[in-house]
Amino acid sequence: MIHELKCHPAPFAASLGEIKMWEYRRNDWNYKVNDILILRELDPFSGYTGRRITRKVTYILKASFDLPEGFCIMSVRALTPEEEANHAAGTIPALSI
Repeated sequence: MIHELKCHPAPFAASLGEIKMWEYRRNDWNYKVNDILILRELDPFSGYTGRRITRKVTYILKASFDLPEGFCIMSVRALTPEEEANHAAGTIPALSI
């Protein structure tokens, strides 16, 4: 499944630099391992910037360690060149983590 998500500039920059390799989100989309996240940078004052990055979910933590009900923390990683090519072509096969 592919999820397109808003991302404020500071966490977007950290994700772009691969410093932040996780996402804390409301689990309203029932995220699963191997899902693809498209993070779109959203400046709260001027709107979408046009920048986006794609990440793959590798692990999901939910309903433990005092996480609020309905929220999760997802470990994510950058897509491999092969996965990027598949994503660009619109074909995302089930790929390994």
